[in-house]
Amino acid sequence: MRLFSGVLRELLDCEPDRKRQDADLAGLPQSYTDGGGCFSVLEAADGSIWGSVGLRRIDGGTCELRKMYLRRDHRGLGLGGC
Repeated sequence: MRLFSGVLRELLDCEPDRKRQDADLAGLPQSYTDGGGCFSVLEAADGSIWGSVGLRRIDGGTCELRKMYLRRDHRGLGLGGC
């Protein structure tokens, strides 16, 4: 949650609303993988979290990009590409 909160404060100058925007984080499997989507975390060798991405499946050919966050000091390094 610290990653999400920090990025929201930095980019949008707002406090996260865990009951609305981030409610899906309380149940990652139900929100992402159980429905055919995925949730990934970019973790450094020292265990620190650098970023995340969630893909929620809408139908057989469509997904929704959610929870794409990357710490400021790791942006612009090509970490978001495949």
